[in-house]
Amino acid sequence: MSAPATESEPAPSAGWLAARVGGPFIAGYFVSYSYRAVNAVLAPTLAQEFALTAGMLGLLSSVYFLAFMFLQLPGGVLLDRFGPRRVNATLLLVAAAGGLWFATAGSALEAVAARALIGAGVAVCLMSSF
Repeated sequence: MSAPATESEPAPSAGWLAARVGGPFIAGYFVSYSYRAVNAVLAPTLAQEFALTAGMLGLLSSVYFLAFMFLQLPGGVLLDRFGPRRVNATLLLVAAAGGLWFATAGSALEAVAARALIGAGVAVCLMSSF
């Protein structure tokens, strides 16, 4: 007696595949963009909470971009060597750790270090999607 014929699953549609592949990269880039703009919204609260001067508030905002900038070349090498899926996933975890640290920071110095960690973590989000 032969085995009963089974129906094979239909292949996923191109739209579903694009959403599964592109969705994480789009979400990562959205998070990256949100982290860029969040200090503008939180500036009054941050200045009051940490007793920040205008210069310290500027440092808190700019350290994100400095870390982002310094990781561009090493990030490209990592993407070429290990692939976008691994690198982006790992660095988004770094950004998430930085976000948690920033949320629980007890001093301005901790907040600055956390913002640098966030900047390093999201540095390759756009590159990894291409």
